[in-house]
Amino acid sequence: MSPRRNRRARRSYDGGLWRWSPGGVEPGDLRQSPLVRRCRYCHAAPGQSCTRPGPRGHRIKCDPHPHPLRAHRRGKDPTMTTARRRTRSSAKAAGARFEREVADYLAEHVDDRIDRRVKTGAKDRGDIAGIRLSPALRSGRVVVECKNTSRVALGAQHAEAETERGNDDAVAALLVHKRHGVADPGRQWVTCTVADLVALLTGERPQETT
Repeated sequence: MSPRRNRRARRSYDGGLWRWSPGGVEPGDLRQSPLVRRCRYCHAAPGQSCTRPGPRGHRIKCDPHPHPLRAHRRGKDPTMTTARRRTRSSAKAAGARFEREVADYLAEHVDDRIDRRVKTGAKDRGDIAGIRLSPALRSGRVVVECKNTSRVALGAQHAEAETERGNDDAVAALLVHKRHGVADPGRQWVTCTVADLVALLTGERPQETT
């Protein structure tokens, strides 16, 4: 074998994917094992601290190598984990759990008759039942739609809440959507239109103009 071909073989050996020894070498012995294929960019073995190339030629020190070489090629941080994709069943469970938390919070601080509303199909009247204004404001009903989604689409979600307000003959419709990273039900976001705000303050919904 010529020296040139030998050098190429050594480079491919050092830069390939990692390979464990046949005897099952422990992570602490990988540094001395000649059978381990190290990372092409930082030459770290599995279990060793990674110093991958960063911007402007700097080296970024990370945790021990959790991923193979492909993570470097994609430009991703090997120390970051990807979030699990939400399925239909998990999204439904998260929405029901969020509705229950909001309903229990309102029942504790406003009226103990407030509870989750039973689904009524096409004539849906919101997610929370039993919310009314004070008698001084004519005891108008208020529709609450709860949303626990990864993306907030205010236009479509408020259109759904407005349809439910018409089904329930309520004076206002509120949209309570999940504030990700905050578990306290009292610190979730609430949005509404200015017409809904007027109805909450006066008890009477202003006429809509075209």
